Amino acid sequence: MRTTRRIEFRKKFRRKTDSNQRSRPLTTLVTFCMVFCFALITALPMCGTAMAATDDQAAMARKLQLEGTQLQLKGDKAGAIEKYQESIAQQPNQKLENLIQTLQKGTAPGSPAVQAEPTVVEETVPQAVEAEFIQAPTMEEAAAAATVAVVEEAATEAAAVTAPVERTPGTPEEELIYAFTDWFLELLPEKKEGVEMGLVANRNYTISKTDGSYEVRFDKFTLYFTDDFSSDLSPVVFHFTPQDKDRLAVQLLLPEKIALSEGADAGVKLVILKREVSGIWNRQYHDFEKTDILLGDITLSHTEEPGHVFIEEIKFSSLSAADEKGIWEEKIQGSMSGLSMDVEDVKFGIHSISGDYNLTGTNYTRYRELRNAFNEAMMNLDDESFDIASLKGVFADLDEYIKLFDSSSAKGSIMGVVGTAAGEGGMGLDSIEFAGTMNRDAKTNRYLMESTGSFKGFSMSEEKKENGNPLSATIAELSFSDKGVVNQIPPTLFADIFTAIEGAEKATENMEAYAAEKGIGFAKTIFKLFANYSGEMTLKGLAVYNAMPETVSVESLTLGSGFDAGSGDGGKIFTLISFSGFRGIDMGQNNIPKDAKISLELSNIPNLLNLISDSSAIASGGGDAAKQQVMMNGMGTLMKSTLSLSLTDSFVAFPTSRINLGFQAMVNGGAKFMSTGNLKLVLENPDEFARIVKSFGVEQEAEQVLGMLTMLASRTDVDGKVVDTIDAEVTQEGKIMVNKKDVTGTFFPGQGEAGGEPAGSAPAVPAQ
Repeated sequence: MRTTRRIEFRKKFRRKTDSNQRSRPLTTLVTFCMVFCFALITALPMCGTAMAATDDQAAMARKLQLEGTQLQLKGDKAGAIEKYQESIAQQPNQKLENLIQTLQKGTAPGSPAVQAEPTVVEETVPQAVEAEFIQAPTMEEAAAAATVAVVEEAATEAAAVTAPVERTPGTPEEELIYAFTDWFLELLPEKKEGVEMGLVANRNYTISKTDGSYEVRFDKFTLYFTDDFSSDLSPVVFHFTPQDKDRLAVQLLLPEKIALSEGADAGVKLVILKREVSGIWNRQYHDFEKTDILLGDITLSHTEEPGHVFIEEIKFSSLSAADEKGIWEEKIQGSMSGLSMDVEDVKFGIHSISGDYNLTGTNYTRYRELRNAFNEAMMNLDDESFDIASLKGVFADLDEYIKLFDSSSAKGSIMGVVGTAAGEGGMGLDSIEFAGTMNRDAKTNRYLMESTGSFKGFSMSEEKKENGNPLSATIAELSFSDKGVVNQIPPTLFADIFTAIEGAEKATENMEAYAAEKGIGFAKTIFKLFANYSGEMTLKGLAVYNAMPETVSVESLTLGSGFDAGSGDGGKIFTLISFSGFRGIDMGQNNIPKDAKISLELSNIPNLLNLISDSSAIASGGGDAAKQQVMMNGMGTLMKSTLSLSLTDSFVAFPTSRINLGFQAMVNGGAKFMSTGNLKLVLENPDEFARIVKSFGVEQEAEQVLGMLTMLASRTDVDGKVVDTIDAEVTQEGKIMVNKKDVTGTFFPGQGEAGGEPAGSAPAVPAQ
């Protein structure tokens, strides 16, 4: 027991010294002091012991005793007993005989000379080094024995970064437990120099059995996230209850207090009062088919600094199941409640976080095999012997892996977020919610995707100021939604990608040509995958206080966009911008629009990938050849298309004026102007609109445009408002019609019906 305490003291002292100083001379000095002190402690109590023996026999006895101690330190009890017996033959020693009897009780008859049993750190220094059991050695021999102890202890810690020893399970249950534990340790690679993440643990573990269950204990278990940041979870204990030949119930026991260290700072403590971690592991799939985690009353603090982080409860569960046909489903659920942080001048809290994720598919056995293969491949990426050729099978498997998925769904929420910072201000958020689904259509093998989300009840405010009012803002709701369709994925997409990667390594002399050819081909493949997509974001109830003399507010703001690939020559893209209730920006009386909507669509888009028809020409001619192809093919493709640009249901409303606008322009190879189109413009209170435009300091050309619009418009009185209307069309014959009157000559003198102003038109120059 005293030896164990001394070992622990040395370990703690050495770790602290190494982490704080990182100095080789100091480490050497500390090691020397430990050896000297150990020798002193061992030798002094025995200095008064006298034995009737010759000096040569005494020297030989001490030598054999030291050799026995070294063997015992290495775990060779049988060899140690033999050396101790030889020592007693040279010089009687009752204490050493007692030690031999103690060792013989723990050594089975007929044991081989070397029986290296995995042991915990506390057992690495045997009773042979206890003062009361050993004949006093010389100072030199005591120092040597102490050095052996220190080296042995370091070797024990180093065992954490060696592969597990070969074992011979005594029962099928032990075989299953070994399979799980080795698999678990492989998930946490050993800590290596130059690699930041890793685990330091005694991988030469043993299995013990109590009350019908099994146990594996790791007295050393430290996770390194970086070279300087680590978490000491020691001790980590697994309890096992075999369910059948391949399924194992696992319970993980964690310590209540966990030390977190960053460099020399080891004062961070993590306390978890409620710890329930269990699951069902399946050897057939090398993974858990069920897990349940419950952690509660969690506190993170620093021993020398004020403040803490507290979490009331964390829950996590997962379940994988399959029917007799191999149709499978995976469910993952997680939640956290009662997060509060009070660190220095910052206070932060979250009422709850929750999330669910479901995944379904076919051929469960093959799905798990492929997933395990991917996990293993990812773990080998850091291997120095890694070769890109080793990933060939992985890329091919990805094509099969994707086919095994049918649907997925996810949803989550964050509720009750609050935070304050001294001298800065605070913020709050009522909720964040999101949901999404993806389903494969059984007939077309297309993937249909859809998602929604919202942020509600956001508020923020600055700290009160001595001079001036603090800035603050609120948002009632920010929501988004989107949906899209992905076409059937080519059956050899990833295998083809890998083939292209392999080819690139061989095409070093003509890489530009190779990249052009393969790049265009893959670009076409990828773009063909995306059938359509549309997304929209809406902001409601925005208010900003004290940023302007008046409160700046927006009742609603919507942004949207999307595309539809169509069949190849009928694609479209569209965008939407709208807002209402915009108030508070001071840029002159009634000069800022309060409501607006712009809905723009470009449709009948030709396939742009066809603009490059000969990739080999690009490979040989480079960028100039590409430009030439795009120009030649682009003009021909454009003239053959029915490309159309349209603006529908669009308007801009000022407090005292409003303009409604709609138009459509279409490419028409048979038309005189190579296109046709129409325009509908309705302007309420045109004089007021002209004043607003002029208030922004527009150039004279803009005023002329306003004058032209007024000249062409048909002016009427609607509900006491002056309304100018322009209904224009460009015909296939090249005529420009405005309010059913040919005004081609106005724009192209000498063409169309000459002169004259449209009936009912306003004066050419707007009223000042």
